[in-house]
Amino acid sequence: MRNCAQPNDISILDRGYNAFWLYALYEVKNQPFCMRAKINRGKQYKAFADSVKKQAIITLTPNKKSIEQCKEKGLPIQPLKLRLIRVELEGDVEVLITNLMDEQAFPAQVFKELYHLRWGVEENYKRLKQWVEIENFSGKSALSVKQDFYAKVLTSNLTAMVANAFLLYFKLAYY
Repeated sequence: MRNCAQPNDISILDRGYNAFWLYALYEVKNQPFCMRAKINRGKQYKAFADSVKKQAIITLTPNKKSIEQCKEKGLPIQPLKLRLIRVELEGDVEVLITNLMDEQAFPAQVFKELYHLRWGVEENYKRLKQWVEIENFSGKSALSVKQDFYAKVLTSNLTAMVANAFLLYFKLAYY
């Protein structure tokens, strides 16, 4: 993981990143994170989601696969304390995992808004994957993949610029 985060940044990740080794990496780097849990990925997550608790501190112990992954990456394998936070959405419950343990500095209710802030980024990823087909490459070499990637990002940005200019023109013309 390239560490682009500044000391006061909080990394916000989607549920596709649930992994003990990643929690351990954030612990080693002393970097705060918040991610959505895959509820079916652990008994503790499921039990918490089924409860009425707003938050809980859990101790996560690595399983055999997690121990192997940590050893491969040179990460510690001791159990980790993590905080689970319940976020109620329209008829649904999401569970967020964080290493921000200070409930005074980081009350549970701020995490819903914090996690919501990443939706703009998620929607852009979806647009790049579905509309721009950023994962569809014309070749197999590293150079070909890079060229396709950069060309698609460039055309996506140019399209956005034209669309914004078009909207601005008609907004000004209308008034």
